[in-house]
Amino acid sequence: MKFCFKIFFLLAFFIISTNSFSQDKRRIDSVRTLLKNPNLPDKKKAWALAQLGWDVSYYNLEDGLKYAEEAIALAEKNNFVRELAHAYNVGGTIYMDLGNYPLAVDYLLKATNCYNSINDRKGVAVAAGNLGIIYTRRGELHKALNSYFQDYFYFSSNSGKGLPSALLNIGSTYHQLKMFDSSLYFLNMALAQKGLDSLQKSSVYSNMASTYADKGDLKIAKLCISKAIAGIQDTTQKYYLAEHYMVLATVEAKLKNFPAANAAANRALTWSKDIGVKEFEKNALATLSEIYETQGNTAKALEYYKLFTSMKDSLINQENERSVKFMEAKFETEKQQKAIELLSKDNKLGEEKIARDKILINAFIFGGIIMLLVLAIAVYAFAIKRKANKKLVFLNNEVHKQKNQLLEKNTAITDSIQYARRIQTALLTSEQYIKKFIPDFFIINQPKDIVSGDFYWAYHQNNKMYFMCADCTGHGVPGAFMSLLGINFLNEIVIEKKIISPDLVLNELRKEIILSLNQQGNTETQDGMDCSFCCIDVSATSIEIAAANNPVWIIRPPEGGLKQDENGNFKMAPGFKLIELKPDKMPVGKSPKDATPFTLKNYQLKKGDCVYMFSDGFADQFGGPRGKKMKYKFLKETILKNCHLPMAEQKVVLQKCFADWKANFEQVDDVLVMGIKV
Repeated sequence: MKFCFKIFFLLAFFIISTNSFSQDKRRIDSVRTLLKNPNLPDKKKAWALAQLGWDVSYYNLEDGLKYAEEAIALAEKNNFVRELAHAYNVGGTIYMDLGNYPLAVDYLLKATNCYNSINDRKGVAVAAGNLGIIYTRRGELHKALNSYFQDYFYFSSNSGKGLPSALLNIGSTYHQLKMFDSSLYFLNMALAQKGLDSLQKSSVYSNMASTYADKGDLKIAKLCISKAIAGIQDTTQKYYLAEHYMVLATVEAKLKNFPAANAAANRALTWSKDIGVKEFEKNALATLSEIYETQGNTAKALEYYKLFTSMKDSLINQENERSVKFMEAKFETEKQQKAIELLSKDNKLGEEKIARDKILINAFIFGGIIMLLVLAIAVYAFAIKRKANKKLVFLNNEVHKQKNQLLEKNTAITDSIQYARRIQTALLTSEQYIKKFIPDFFIINQPKDIVSGDFYWAYHQNNKMYFMCADCTGHGVPGAFMSLLGINFLNEIVIEKKIISPDLVLNELRKEIILSLNQQGNTETQDGMDCSFCCIDVSATSIEIAAANNPVWIIRPPEGGLKQDENGNFKMAPGFKLIELKPDKMPVGKSPKDATPFTLKNYQLKKGDCVYMFSDGFADQFGGPRGKKMKYKFLKETILKNCHLPMAEQKVVLQKCFADWKANFEQVDDVLVMGIKV
């Protein structure tokens, strides 16, 4: 007899809640400690109680539900909408695992309404994912798939942490629809997500094992479920252990390792009872019934099947009733056959003939029942499959349509940002203009994205050169908008209003930014920029600076200049000196110190001095052999080592240094470095 489990029952509990993948007992202890604080505000207490209910539910559902209900009561009493939504979401998922689907749906819909009232799209996506789990367990797979795709589209466009669980749920649902290649595609996408912990990976591997088992690739299935179980490092994680050992029982049974399959299913049953998840317990009983039936132990198969059907309660349908009657008839028939065989030894030839006739009649009846059942199941399965295929074709068409729309929108947005880049570049002071007055200089301007939140500005008047090196709040499009404001305000302040003292320029720039962004009295919005502004008097070789959070470095060559060594070669004397003109510790924008004027610093320059201005993007870049930040110390050493070179060569050295340090790491911020030789 070919072994074939009803994987539908098993798959229903591989769906993972979008709230979280893993729990940590240390976090449970820390939240309990927090709740002991008598001065903890009610709003934080409501959130902490809901979170504690979620974490504890992975060890005991009833205990977790108590905390969730306490959080709901506290949030409702004080009208804490966000905390109430979170508590309803947690309570709904616990009721789902307890098998109370009406209350679970009620709580999750209340959570959705709360999230909608505060326009929390992420919360709506999370609740939709959890509703999808209920649809899956009730066999409404296309409704479930719609919910999971809502999760997927939200988290894929908002870089949320719920993307792995959405992909896992889609993959698991495609498995139940017998679309194994689609299932493995989404499961592999989930496995490829960055930052998965061991529990997350174990859930993905468990689903992959179940899919490969149904495809018939039992060796790969055994390897995947072994990886899943190995990922459970905390043996108290009975929720995940119960899931994974159910799959192990299925794979071992398909491999005809019945003792191992039986042991795995019994362990899953024990853990399910410990944590109180009725869905898991029900499926463990169904699995044990299937194993015993395959082994020919109909008495045990019937015993576990009756336990399974009694637990299933309201979910029992006509097909299950027919299956119970069929197993009872089979069991009674076997008992009659054995009784007849015992009596036939003492009966006469006539009685033996009657007994054989009885056996033949029972066999014909039994065979007829089986044929009718097989025919009914085949017709029903064909109708369901045809209906499912039509819906799936429609859904796939919708997915492709939405994908194409997203691609079109992405192309349009990218083209717009590229055009914005050309506008931003055109507004920056050209290097040809600067070269008219400062022949030896360099500018490294390397945005993280297409457009940049860093910008530079330069202007010449009355034999004085004014330079601005600024790092605006954010990067990309938001930072670029702020940079355009900065350039426009500088033109107005310096060129039109004739304000030329660096400290006064920054004071006026701060005032304009606060006014333009409506930041008066608003302590939450603190957009602005960190920058350094300097005025170099070319004739008097002096510099005036005012700086907000970003310093200015001056590197002075040694007094000896060029010296001739014993071989007649000329070399620069050792001893380059770095002078740091420190900034005011406040930004140009809204801050607690926005009433404090910026400080003006004066410094006498000498011929050959090099002035360096920069944003924090260069020093904050992660990379190197250990994947750490570069930091300003490394930048100082690099500049000191190469400051004797012409500015154009220094630019090449710094660009190579940055590229080598970054290597394969993502650029973390916009980069801007300016060097000026007096």
